[in-house]
Amino acid sequence: MERGKEQGMVVMPHQNPLEQLQAKFKEVENNFRGWLAKQSLPVEAAVVTTTSAAQGAAIGAFMGTLTNDVSSSLPTPPQASLDPQAMASLKQAQVFFCEWISYNLEPLKGF
Repeated sequence: MERGKEQGMVVMPHQNPLEQLQAKFKEVENNFRGWLAKQSLPVEAAVVTTTSAAQGAAIGAFMGTLTNDVSSSLPTPPQASLDPQAMASLKQAQVFFCEWISYNLEPLKGF
């Protein structure tokens, strides 16, 4: 048996395990990209959509676990009493904003 080889896999004697993992990941990624480049456009679109959805789901799940942890550590705010004068001021701001938007979007109605 040759030195540095075990069961068909080349083992580098002093390589960092993280570097080995990164190299293996790059190899798999390059093989996947090569395979994907050979596929037809509909297959490529379906595969890219599926992998993007899986990636988004994984990131969302991870972020969801962080959000649950943070929200449980924060105290709940006391119930705010709504001042009638403050509510009237907010309503005025809302009306002003809606009128401003409709006025500024008027020239775009022809498009």
